[in-house]
Amino acid sequence: MNRRYQRTATTITSGGNRKPANADVGGGHGSGRVDDFTAQVCLDLGDCSTQRSHLDCPWRPADVTQREGRILRQGNQNPEVSIYRYVVAGSFDAFSWQTVARKGTFIDQIMRGTSAHEIEDVSDETLQAHQIKAIATGNPLLMDREQVAQDLTRLERADRTHHNTQAALRRPVGELKAWITKDTRRVEVLDDVIARRQDTRGEKFAMTVAGHRFTKRAEAGRALQHALTATAQGVASTDRREAAGVAQLGGFGVDAVFWSGRDGMLAALRFDGIPDSSTTIGLTSAVEGDPTGLVRRLENQLTDLDSTRTTVQARIAGQHEEIARATEQLDQPFPRRDELLDTRRRLRAINAVIDLMADTTPPPSAAPPAVPVTVDNWMPTELRDSLTPDEQAWLDRRVQHVAGRGTVQDAARTTDLDAFSAPFDKALTHALADPGNTEMAVAVMLKCDDPAWRQALYSAAGQAVHQAVRATPPPASAAGSATQRGSEADQSKAVTPLAPAAIIAATTPADRALLDACTQQALRVDAVQAAARADDQTAFSTTFAAAMTTAIAQLDDPAHVVRLADLHGDQAFREGLTNLVWDKLTPIPAAERQAVPSATVDAASVAAKAFLPTPRASTGASAAAPISPAPATAHRAADNDHVR
Repeated sequence: MNRRYQRTATTITSGGNRKPANADVGGGHGSGRVDDFTAQVCLDLGDCSTQRSHLDCPWRPADVTQREGRILRQGNQNPEVSIYRYVVAGSFDAFSWQTVARKGTFIDQIMRGTSAHEIEDVSDETLQAHQIKAIATGNPLLMDREQVAQDLTRLERADRTHHNTQAALRRPVGELKAWITKDTRRVEVLDDVIARRQDTRGEKFAMTVAGHRFTKRAEAGRALQHALTATAQGVASTDRREAAGVAQLGGFGVDAVFWSGRDGMLAALRFDGIPDSSTTIGLTSAVEGDPTGLVRRLENQLTDLDSTRTTVQARIAGQHEEIARATEQLDQPFPRRDELLDTRRRLRAINAVIDLMADTTPPPSAAPPAVPVTVDNWMPTELRDSLTPDEQAWLDRRVQHVAGRGTVQDAARTTDLDAFSAPFDKALTHALADPGNTEMAVAVMLKCDDPAWRQALYSAAGQAVHQAVRATPPPASAAGSATQRGSEADQSKAVTPLAPAAIIAATTPADRALLDACTQQALRVDAVQAAARADDQTAFSTTFAAAMTTAIAQLDDPAHVVRLADLHGDQAFREGLTNLVWDKLTPIPAAERQAVPSATVDAASVAAKAFLPTPRASTGASAAAPISPAPATAHRAADNDHVR
């Protein structure tokens, strides 16, 4: 039956005829639209279908396969077909396709028999589900992240395979060397045996059986048969009997071994002193068969010694070649290691941009007024050379965009360069997450994965913006001189530093661990140590904030840099943290001052970690004493409950 199938929203043709969206099904054999379930499991779409559409997402990957199996099947006359999947941005479709992707990943692993310790997205259907989920969210960066994550999974799997191969190569090398040792000894034995072998060919034949010498093979064979029969007498089915010297041929003694096998009694004839020279035959066949043939079997063992030696030598040569190949591959680095590292960095950069774009922090309700500011020729040569012309132009626009913000201009006019770096770094970091050009945002964020490059960018841009804003007249609405604005800033824009408890509430344990590490690095700066030894809290606040900004920018993970720059860019948090560190500084008692060298004090003797809960001891009216870490006291748990 030639049936025609028509979707509700998309026209699907059959037999070359196009039907309208509300066409009958079956060419007149009943009418009505076909729902998705009917098309999924009930309807035969025929052999001429060209299109298939998914208007919704099922709950099982098998349902997707079932639907598409109505058109991707044997008998379809079209060489190519079209499959459409429709999703609505920001709808429940994202969750639905994510669920199908997760199920498809697990099922694919089970069907392919991969390790139960790993789940990998390897099938086409699984990849499509992940991509459709990304499309449904309306964020193109999610598509890039899914693709990069897939690439990273494959590269990491190849890296593991490489290391497993390296480990597997080391084992056979040892085994091959052991076999070479054994085969070399075997060649030496064969050389000795061949040298002692007597020729029994033709008229030179001579064999001794039971003390009698025979020169005829038939007679020697019959004598050997009688000897085997006599020796095997009385051997039980569970016994094993060995008889040495039943005969002598070619200069070597012939031994016999008897045991009971599945098909009756068996006899093995072997030459004494010749390895692997045994020939096994049924006892009945040996004693009742051709006597000459029995002797020929033994002669062939002696004749084959030369070919056996050649085979063993060839095997030794092959083993040496295998060792050479394995040794050449041993300790080789993963050939795609650079690609693996680049993919990891790219994924970190994409995640950093996505996280910044997802930041929903509301802008200030009353931003300070701003004036047009032009920042020219701010980019150092090293930075410019590392960027493409398009990246240079885009980065210039982003820096110009930051310079035009009222909050940035206000900070530049009211603070020095060191204090200005914190709010500027925060503003520039958010500006780099440009939703209008995510490709450039990821490219620059990828370069920011290098701490030195990032520090050079933020330092040069911050200095240029600070100078440009200060060189531009303030807006007319900001009446009064810069000195008057500076004196009124504390009253009109007073910021209360966060208390330790508020800092704890605003940070995670991972944040605090990173802040501690950055604090220790900042306290190694000479200017910070000098301010601490001079007991100058104002100078300490300025130098410590600048040193913390530098330490944060040098973190390895861009996500950590973004997170801590966000925290430290908040003035209340920054001043609260500075006060918290300042309160931990403790002067060394006078009795111990002589033990402190006059040179620059090591950071470990300048201050304790930021979150050690010992308060700063009060200082006397005399000159500031050298600084040492605050000791842990019994009341530390009462000071800050976050350390319990």
